[in-house]
Amino acid sequence: MARPFHPWWDGRVNFGGRVTAPPAPVDRRDGESVDDRGDLELLTAHLAGDARAFPALVDRHEKQLWWTALRHSRTESDAADAIQEALVKALRNAPAFRRDSSVITWLHRIVVNSCHDRMRGRHGPPDGVVDERAIPGMSEDVSGDPSLTVVMRQAMSRLPEEQRNVILEVDVMGWPLADVARRLGIPEGTVKSRRARARATLRRQLRRLEGEVAR
Repeated sequence: MARPFHPWWDGRVNFGGRVTAPPAPVDRRDGESVDDRGDLELLTAHLAGDARAFPALVDRHEKQLWWTALRHSRTESDAADAIQEALVKALRNAPAFRRDSSVITWLHRIVVNSCHDRMRGRHGPPDGVVDERAIPGMSEDVSGDPSLTVVMRQAMSRLPEEQRNVILEVDVMGWPLADVARRLGIPEGTVKSRRARARATLRRQLRRLEGEVAR
């Protein structure tokens, strides 16, 4: 079985080529983080200068981030490198977190984009922005047209949060429907219906733009 990722394994973190010592490790009790602050509280504390907050946040979600990276990488080594890059991006871009989604969704989004950037071998979408090519059935509609890419991102941002999160977790992160349903505390059928409504809205937006371009 793949080894779960932990950013502080070797006692150091590589920030853009500069290796630095990590913050103090997070104390654990019975396998759980002692820090019981919510994700948003931890991110806010990190921005306020709490050196323990970001490690606690990553420590809480490391397994989920690792499996997400594995799903979107060719090898375990690629997955580990992508997470390293994603965490550096998250640290640098934390002040720009817009709170239009949950912190864990934001982190997963950055991990997925980092994985796709590595597979493409070039810089991809801005940090924390959904790569519309990761949404099955949408890549053919976008077809590399920059104007369609823009409208896709705009359409994603305008979706109701409950629909946007389902699209991100199922289509972008690759989580099974049953897992998403359990995490959100809703029936699996509700996850399916939210996903269907979101995808229908995205397609309508693309068709509308295609019609404007054709005129």
